[in-house]
Amino acid sequence: MVLQKKYLKKILTLAILLATLFVCISLLFDRDDYFQTDIKSLNINYTNNFADLERPITIMPLGDSITQASGETGNYRCKLWGMLEGIGNFEFVGSMQGLVHGGQGDDCDIDHEGHAGWTSDQVLELTTVNYKDYSADIVLIHLGTNDLAADQSEGSTVYEISKIIEKLRSQNQLLVVFVAGIIPNYLEANQSRTVELNRRIFNMVNSLTTAQNPVIYVDQFTGFAEGDMVDRLHPNDAGAEKIAKNWFIALENYFRN
Repeated sequence: MVLQKKYLKKILTLAILLATLFVCISLLFDRDDYFQTDIKSLNINYTNNFADLERPITIMPLGDSITQASGETGNYRCKLWGMLEGIGNFEFVGSMQGLVHGGQGDDCDIDHEGHAGWTSDQVLELTTVNYKDYSADIVLIHLGTNDLAADQSEGSTVYEISKIIEKLRSQNQLLVVFVAGIIPNYLEANQSRTVELNRRIFNMVNSLTTAQNPVIYVDQFTGFAEGDMVDRLHPNDAGAEKIAKNWFIALENYFRN
């Protein structure tokens, strides 16, 4: 009898482990379908989350090497910083400072959360670690380039970006998030995959946005040409200017509305 109970306990434990494994595998495959169905733009009157703020509005540029920049690539952060100085009091925040391989770039606020070479799942892990130490009012997300280069699916990538937003929101109930439809990727067949990823990012944004917690799509793809690249992945100075201008226009429109 004791022996039978012992075997039953082992069988039950094994069954639970197999069931858990099945659920995990199912979730992994199901992510390929995330935000696949088209969702129209929503006409939402956003609340002004910064009306009575008596300190600088904090902005976290969040992404990969396109956000971090290097001495060889264009640095959109510093270009955006120069534009923002004309419309209000802002401060960049994040655990990173300056450029890839060292240096600070132009004369601007050097704080950010850009991580060269990182995929969305790596950034998602970071949100559980130290984002709460940097109180961002606004987050600018440009992610997905490295995911496609690593042959990760568009569905899993947009799922991870949605989870990043979810975790950031849990740390700030009044967070405003701007998410990029990412710049072109000229590696092999990744151009068409970038278009598909951006379509799903657009759907995700319209699924998550609310009046109090806006999630706003910023098209960084349209109008961006291969001549705006320093290589097949990263912007040159002219490309960085375009990225900065798109972020700025989106930010300015939000504050106006």
